[in-house]
Amino acid sequence: MIRAFFCAHSEPNVRYNHWAHSALTAVNRRQPITLMPQEVGTMKRITVTAVLLIVVSLAAGTALVSGVVVSERQSDAVEAAEWATEAPRTFYRTEEIDGLEIFYREAGPVDAPAIVLLHGFPTSSHLFRELIPRLSDRFHVIAPDYPGFGYSSMPSVDEFDYTFDNLAGIVEKLIDRLGLKRYSLYVTDYGAPVGFRIAAAHPERVEALIVQNGNAYDEGLLEFWDPIKAYWRDQSEANAAELRKLFAIEATKWQYTHGVRDVEAISPDAWTVDQAGMDRPGNKAIQLQLFLDYGSNPGLYPTWQQYFREHQPPMLIVWGKNDYIFPPEGAHPYKRDLEKVELHLLDTGHMALEEEYFPVAESAGPESHESFHIDHQNQLDLTEAIHQYITLGTPMKPICRPDCAGICAGCGLDLNESTCSCARDQVDPRWGALVGLASKKGAGS
Repeated sequence: MIRAFFCAHSEPNVRYNHWAHSALTAVNRRQPITLMPQEVGTMKRITVTAVLLIVVSLAAGTALVSGVVVSERQSDAVEAAEWATEAPRTFYRTEEIDGLEIFYREAGPVDAPAIVLLHGFPTSSHLFRELIPRLSDRFHVIAPDYPGFGYSSMPSVDEFDYTFDNLAGIVEKLIDRLGLKRYSLYVTDYGAPVGFRIAAAHPERVEALIVQNGNAYDEGLLEFWDPIKAYWRDQSEANAAELRKLFAIEATKWQYTHGVRDVEAISPDAWTVDQAGMDRPGNKAIQLQLFLDYGSNPGLYPTWQQYFREHQPPMLIVWGKNDYIFPPEGAHPYKRDLEKVELHLLDTGHMALEEEYFPVAESAGPESHESFHIDHQNQLDLTEAIHQYITLGTPMKPICRPDCAGICAGCGLDLNESTCSCARDQVDPRWGALVGLASKKGAGS
């Protein structure tokens, strides 16, 4: 290989061989090496190349001699590089909707199952920058920025009515413009009230829901929301001042770092990009208006819950259990209204995707399900889980591991204590070939 590299980067081989022979002869006779003028440039290139090869060889040799094992961090970097190489390209596009330029990221084959990724506060489609390439090999991925966020138009509060009804309307019109007839929705934070408005209005279009720290129940609005609820009741300057604290860089960084396992694994690009968006003139007034209008969402919770009960959309819930904004108390109630639901509590915070786009460890407990996207180390492969939900239309029955303690360790359902068996005893036939494997794994249930 080294010989080929040298030959490819040198002058014709005859000249190189002539110079090498002359140089060796001079060295053997302890004479100075004499170069012809036309050989000087060749010598310089060969010398630089040789030095580079020696440095690389020494570095490789040092690693081998010391027996260095590739670390987890290096493995993650390699995996990320492979994804970047193999995944379809992401495109950055805009559509004019109601006079506004709406930016969106698009990736994947247009004839593949579609998934729309809906971001929250204070971020944008930038939130999904790592997830998109991990989905786009199998899905047609669309991730828009709402008005006032990211790269979409940012009219002032006097020029545009910043309500969740209007955000949902803009996203719905974008979906129609792009010709998506059937799709799944990935919702997080603000994405939940935006997405649930769309889903409840068009249940026939929604193939599946992936919910990540997105609320639809009163139980999920705890202490963090107290000052926001105060602003709903009274839009005084004193109450507004409390909320404006959430628009500072310290609060933005906190949203990304609170509750995570490893702060050093969270890229500062995330909160820096978000803060740059909020620091634009007029944007904080937009965010304050949306804080106020978030008060319209709890009144729609019964409507969304009725949609869940009547239409039973398959739902995958992946929830950062250390989230102070939307704590896990808001994750559990979905199980009251949905039969095809799977809940995974992850050991991270509000911006779960900052840590969780690689396979990640789940928290222990009865809410953690064992299914085919959980490996033998109890790690959740998020992209594989999403693939199964969208492609197959429903989760497989969790494999029960009853402990006769009144609850199934596999799926969280009540047990028949006299038989120590789970109440859920059928596997959805749409899982086809996986049924046999499920029967073998569940033989002890």
